[in-house]
Amino acid sequence: MTTIKELEQKIRQWRESYYLGSPIVSDQTFDELVDKLKKLDPENEVLKEVGAPPLTDFEKVEHETPMGSLDKITSYKELETFIKRISTDEVVMEDKGDGSTVSLKYVDGKLVDAATRGDGKEGERVFGNAQRVRIPHTLKEKFTGYIRGEVVLKKSVAKKHFPTVLALRNYATGVLHRKEDPKQESKHLVFLAFDVVNHFHTEWEKMEWLKSQGFETVQFVKAKGVTTIQTLFDEWVKERNNLDYEIDGVVIKTDNCTLQTKVGAHSDGSPKHQVAYKFPAQTKESVVKGVEWGVGTKGTITPVVIIDPVVLVGAKIERVSAANVALVEEMGLGIGDTVLVSRRGDVIPAIEEVLVHGKTKVQIPTQCPSCYSPTQRQGRFLVCSGSDCGGSKYARILHWIKTLDIEGFGDKLLEALMEDGTIKDLPDLYKLKGEDISNLEGWGNIIADKVIKGLYNQVHIGVVNYMVGLSIPHVGHHVTERLVGYGIKDPRDIFNLTKEDIRKFDEWKGVMGDHIYNGLQVRKELGLEMLKHVSIVESKKKVMSGTKLKGLSFCVTGTLPISRNDFEDTIRANGGEVRGSVGKGLSYLVTQNPTSNSTKNQKAYELGTEVITYEKFLKLLDS
Repeated sequence: MTTIKELEQKIRQWRESYYLGSPIVSDQTFDELVDKLKKLDPENEVLKEVGAPPLTDFEKVEHETPMGSLDKITSYKELETFIKRISTDEVVMEDKGDGSTVSLKYVDGKLVDAATRGDGKEGERVFGNAQRVRIPHTLKEKFTGYIRGEVVLKKSVAKKHFPTVLALRNYATGVLHRKEDPKQESKHLVFLAFDVVNHFHTEWEKMEWLKSQGFETVQFVKAKGVTTIQTLFDEWVKERNNLDYEIDGVVIKTDNCTLQTKVGAHSDGSPKHQVAYKFPAQTKESVVKGVEWGVGTKGTITPVVIIDPVVLVGAKIERVSAANVALVEEMGLGIGDTVLVSRRGDVIPAIEEVLVHGKTKVQIPTQCPSCYSPTQRQGRFLVCSGSDCGGSKYARILHWIKTLDIEGFGDKLLEALMEDGTIKDLPDLYKLKGEDISNLEGWGNIIADKVIKGLYNQVHIGVVNYMVGLSIPHVGHHVTERLVGYGIKDPRDIFNLTKEDIRKFDEWKGVMGDHIYNGLQVRKELGLEMLKHVSIVESKKKVMSGTKLKGLSFCVTGTLPISRNDFEDTIRANGGEVRGSVGKGLSYLVTQNPTSNSTKNQKAYELGTEVITYEKFLKLLDS
C-alpha cells in the first residue's frame, strides 16, 4: 500500500515536472493521485501547494493576491456539487489554456512588470522576456493593477515558424524561462488574458473590458443552468482541436463578483467560486511488443518502446520514447503489458500508465547495445561506460560534421565508412582519401571530391566550433564563449583547467563547475588528438563597441568576403551571439549562397530561420 509520504513525494515530483514544461505522467494520473491523498489526509500541506518552486536563476516576485490552483472536476455529478456550493447557476465558461500562466503588472496603464505563477505565492520575474510577447504595453485607460493570462504558442504560428516544435506548452514555458531569450522566438508567443485583479461587478464585464483594452482573451461564454453548462462543455470537447491554441479543459466561474467574495477561498488562497472542468484524456490502449535501446552522442542509452499500432489525433503511433531508463523502472514496464498511450500536447507519443502487467519484465541492458561495454547508471539515465563505443562514436562524429558544416558529408556516407572500417573514430576523418569514398558501392568520384574538399576547407576553425563539435558534456556554446571571454582561448589551456581553476569563476563555483571539469576530462584525450588535424584560429580580443545586435544570434556557413574570425568578432563587438550550428532560437544564418543545399541551409529553412547574405548583415549594422 502506498504511504502518505510516498504520495507526497510523487505529487511534488510530478507537479514540478509539469510546471517546468516536462510532464512525466498524464493529468488524469496526477489528479487520481491527488484525490487519493485527499482521502487519506485532507489537510496535508502538499494539497495546498501549487505550481513549481521558483527557479533559482530568476528573481522571485511575491504575488499580492495568491495565484492558487483551481479545484478540478471531471463529471456531471461533480458539476452539480459545484453549482450547489456557489449557490447560483449563472456562470461564465472560459478556455483553460495549456501554456504558461503569467501575471502582468500595470501602473497608470503602463506595463511595468511580469511574473510567472511559480508556487502560487511567489513566481519568477520574466519582465524582459514578456515585453517581447504579444502584450499591450500601454492600455487605453490609466489602469493600475494586475492582469493574468496564459502565454501560448499558437498552432498556426508553430506550423509556419517552428515546424519542428512538438510540445507547444513546453516551448512557451522554456522561452519565458530563458535568461537571455532571442527576440526571434519570444515575439511569436501570445498572451491570452483571462482575469483582472480589480473590482468589477461581473466576470463578463472583466472579459469585455480586457478586450476593450487591446488584450486577446481566451474564448468565453455565459451560461445558466447545470444542463446547459454540461451541454456547452460537451461541445467544447468536440471542438477543442479546432482552436488555434491548446487547451486542456474549461474554467467555470461564478459570474457575480459580489457572490464570489461570499463564497470565499481555500486556505492556500485559491478561489472556491471557480473550477476547472478537465477534458477526458485522449488516450488509447495498446500492447508492448518490445523495447529498443539507442546510443546518443554522450553515450546515453535511451529506451524506445515498440507497441501495437494505434491512431491518436490523426497519427499512427508504433514507437514511443520512454525518455530514460528510470521511467521504465518506475512503471514496471514489461513485454506484453497493456498500456495507456497518449499524444501529449496532441503531438508527443507517451505511455501514461500500465493497465495490465504481462509476464515478462523489460530487461535493463547491462551491456551497451552498440559496443557491449558495461552500462552505468547516472541518475535517471543509463550510459555506456565504453570509451570505444561505436554507437556513441557514430553520433559524435556526425555531430562534428554537422557543427563544421562539412559539405557533402551526410549520415549515410558516415555509416558506410564506419561499416567497412575506414573510420573508427573522429581523427580518422582527416585521414580520408578520395578513393576511400569512391570505392564504396553507390558512391562516385564527384561525391568523393566534394567531401574531401569540404573536409579540408574546415581545418582552420574557431575555438567555439571546435569545442562544441567535440560533444563535451556540459561544455557548449555558452560555456566556451564565457571561457574565451575570460581570456582562455587555447583548447589546450581549457582542457588543462583544474577544478580549482573553474571554481574561481563566480558562475561555476558549485556543482556546475564540477560538471564542466568532468566533461573536459571525458574528451581531453580526443580533443588534444584532434589538434593534430585542425588548427584553431584565434580571435583578437575586441571591446564591446555597440549593442545593435544585442539579443540576436548568428551562424555562418560557407566562405564570406572577410575571414570567419573577423566576422565573428564583429558580431560579438556589437552585442550579438555567435553559434556554431543551426538550431532553435537562431536569429540568422549568414551565407553567400542562400540557395545552397548545405546541411545548415536546409536546417534553417526547416526551422523557419532567416537566411541572409553578408551584405544584408552589414545593413543590420547600419540600421
